[in-house]
Amino acid sequence: MLRKLWLSVVVIVPLLAACAGQPAAPETEPSIPTPEDPDATGLSPGSEEPPLDSYAPATGDEAMQRGEVFIDTQEILILESFPLQFQLQVTGSLPTPCHELRAVVEEPDDQNQIRVDMYSLVDPDTVCAQVLEPFDVSLSLGSYPSGTYSVFVNGEKIGEITA
Repeated sequence: MLRKLWLSVVVIVPLLAACAGQPAAPETEPSIPTPEDPDATGLSPGSEEPPLDSYAPATGDEAMQRGEVFIDTQEILILESFPLQFQLQVTGSLPTPCHELRAVVEEPDDQNQIRVDMYSLVDPDTVCAQVLEPFDVSLSLGSYPSGTYSVFVNGEKIGEITA
């Protein structure tokens, strides 16, 4: 009888220990950025939004081959601020996942036209899958003196803003 009890303990205790699993790691609160620690975003790596100017031409672009972008939607947004700030929300696709998006927002000309040039760049020596790569970006148009301005993207008028 004692032998059966001992055998039961030897078999059951390891099974119960295996079912218990590992203790859960304590949950941590996401960090809130402070002036003392501006890098503590609380976001997981890769989930950060790129800065609004990250699509501006960069050093080394001259070695890349220029390509097109396929624009699906464009919308001018008015931010709740003073003075008024304007953004351009654009969705579309790049020719391949290897292409990088570039956007140049020019200052208004003497006819109050704001021109935005959007294009893609790719390393000509890169072999890449031939599939479209979708994008959804917000571009800062900035703030302007009082007046009405026409906004053009790649030569096509998409709307007007009134500051």
